[in-house]
Amino acid sequence: MKKHLLILFIALLFGTSLFAQDEHKLKPIRKDYKYGYGYDANGGIFSIPPKYDDALYFEEGLAPVKTGEKWGFINEQGVTVIPFKFDYANIFGNGYATVGMNGANGQYKYGLINKSGAVVIPCKYDGIGDVAEGLISVVVGDKLGFINTKGAVVIPMKFDFKSGQMVDFAGGFARVVVEKKYEFIDKTGKVITAPKYSSAADFTEGMAAVAIDTSWNKHTSDGTKETIAWGFINTTGKEAIPCRYENVGNFEKGVAKAYLDGNVLSIDKSGKVVDTLTRAPRKRVLVLDSTVTSGRINKMGRITVTYNGGFIQKFTINDTPVYNTSTSPINVDTKKLGLKPGSKATVKIIYTKGTHVKFMQGQGIE
Repeated sequence: MKKHLLILFIALLFGTSLFAQDEHKLKPIRKDYKYGYGYDANGGIFSIPPKYDDALYFEEGLAPVKTGEKWGFINEQGVTVIPFKFDYANIFGNGYATVGMNGANGQYKYGLINKSGAVVIPCKYDGIGDVAEGLISVVVGDKLGFINTKGAVVIPMKFDFKSGQMVDFAGGFARVVVEKKYEFIDKTGKVITAPKYSSAADFTEGMAAVAIDTSWNKHTSDGTKETIAWGFINTTGKEAIPCRYENVGNFEKGVAKAYLDGNVLSIDKSGKVVDTLTRAPRKRVLVLDSTVTSGRINKMGRITVTYNGGFIQKFTINDTPVYNTSTSPINVDTKKLGLKPGSKATVKIIYTKGTHVKFMQGQGIE
């Protein structure tokens, strides 16, 4: 939730539960160029008066707000809990928030604070990730490594920093980049796969989706060729399911979706097809459509997309792929892509023709 650097989403509502939760959460509301907070953004009814120059959402009981050129944090009663002393701040997650101070050439240097406002990681990094499984990814220059919550280097900064993406550990492993290819490491830094994958997703249920370059002659709706094929590795680094699919979803309860020639399949961890969810037309022609949206990322830093009547074939933000698009809604924390709320972004979604795709209100591109 707090990936920052110098420098997605889809889901038709299954019901009203997402909106119902949102109705009971304070939201930043703008009036006369100032921000306050209320429960009804449309009605403009304030619980905390509009007196801030900028404001983000509440998480874990605190919200970052800006007065003049400095950021601080308030609680849900509007009381300042952490003083206005940071040049940059973002929402809390797992007990920590990213903050920034000016470095050389006016660029931010990033660190972490806890909920009492104490700086636990000094503002000295060019990029910093979330606290995940006790480790935090950090960037110095164009190299990425990992520290613990005490600031000690656990895994040296020797990996390539790619496309503004910070890295989190998930399921005991992290996907890192070496010479433009992905490999996986454990929490000691031990490599379990060679750097040979063109794309990769995090581990879930002991399996991680990986993709290799391919020369197959498949085309998307905009005329570009499919260039990668997807499969899965297990925690030993072995390719348990060969890279032969156009797209895949994460494993859930022992099965994952896999897409091939218009078929949506359900496969188990051995690669066996246990169900055919959607069959392709006889000619097996996958008819696709696409949409491109450019603008600025909302203040929440999240993109949520709902969809039904088909599936998402490809989803990118600033040409960076978004994974886990097999289930609607799709929720993307853009900060984990190294993108700040309010920064420019282009979202491109390729989907099967007839699919109804919609950005959730307040969580799209503005």
